[in-house]
Amino acid sequence: MYGFRFRLVSPWQGIDNRTVIHQIKQDIDPSQETPVGTCASANPLFKIEARATAEGAAFVVKVRGAVDCHETEEARTICGPWSVVVGDWNQVRVALRPSLREGASDLRVWLNGRACDGYSGRLGYLNQGMRDAAGRPVIDAQPRFGIYRDALPGVVQSIDFADIVFWSSDPSGESGWANLPPAPVGGVVP
Repeated sequence: MYGFRFRLVSPWQGIDNRTVIHQIKQDIDPSQETPVGTCASANPLFKIEARATAEGAAFVVKVRGAVDCHETEEARTICGPWSVVVGDWNQVRVALRPSLREGASDLRVWLNGRACDGYSGRLGYLNQGMRDAAGRPVIDAQPRFGIYRDALPGVVQSIDFADIVFWSSDPSGESGWANLPPAPVGGVVP
């Protein structure tokens, strides 16, 4: 479980482009990577985007997971688009227990106390993902914060981050977690 705050710095240019502000990627086994293998080198199994809109920006959460890297081309949207005000601070809380088994993941996300639908489907790639020393599939990912987007010459986008905190046990009794509504169940199995 972890939390962070972010704000999109004005001017936030209203262009049609994805801007990932947070993601967790699964590494692909080097023998499976292109051009030798058939998969891209890494894919975000969970990501949060800040999409440009006519009014400013939107918060969007996406997931990706399959047995084989070719079973799904696009990430699935599980939350949003929810409007965010450029220049305002936003609080994000994430409860994440990824699993490569269908129906065994537990992903819950809140934006400013508003709960996204919970997600329990597979996260990551079972066949092409990294393996542990015993040869079992493992999600060897860590959270990444900061802008990740396609290069856009002449376009400036800035995001401020603050209060990035990780908990190794349930923080539900701590300030900011205690009053969060439960994540509703919806679209849990792709």
